[in-house]
Amino acid sequence: MSKTDNTIIKECITTAFVKLLKSKPISKISITEISKVSGVSRMTFYRTFTSKEEILTNHLYYLIDKFRIESKELYKNNVFGDIEALNHCFAYCNEYREFIAVIFKAGFSTLFLQAIIQYLLDAYYKPGDSIRKYYSLQCYAGAIYNAYATWDKNNHDISAQELSELIHEYFVNKNGDSIQ
Repeated sequence: MSKTDNTIIKECITTAFVKLLKSKPISKISITEISKVSGVSRMTFYRTFTSKEEILTNHLYYLIDKFRIESKELYKNNVFGDIEALNHCFAYCNEYREFIAVIFKAGFSTLFLQAIIQYLLDAYYKPGDSIRKYYSLQCYAGAIYNAYATWDKNNHDISAQELSELIHEYFVNKNGDSIQ
């Protein structure tokens, strides 16, 4: 099977699973049902994924990798705490809000938090950086996660830019320097 065929199969399975998760809990969805809706056999499902949870994890990390590539192209400086990068983060989450909502509904919101943490550590934490910076990044990830969850719960009642500004205010000191 070519890489392109495998990508198409993953997309079919993911789309089918997300569709099913919109109407029923993850525990009530069988592999047979996912296979039927996606149009792939159970054998193909198991060659592609080991579990239902892996579908969500795989797609979430695909979206994070896509975000990472976009961010590198948009923000050459890649400075922790940059307001434009934060705006991009929330605009990107808004673009994929349907999938993120499915993750939350399925009870896997910690996958979203773990993905944010991993992204921030990969992007901003380098060997030799202070433990303070490590904890700052963990706090920043928690702020992004909680702000997004609240924003989504409130039906995106403020703009992505307003949300970014709120978080930015808490993570930038009076001199305009991000917490290191």
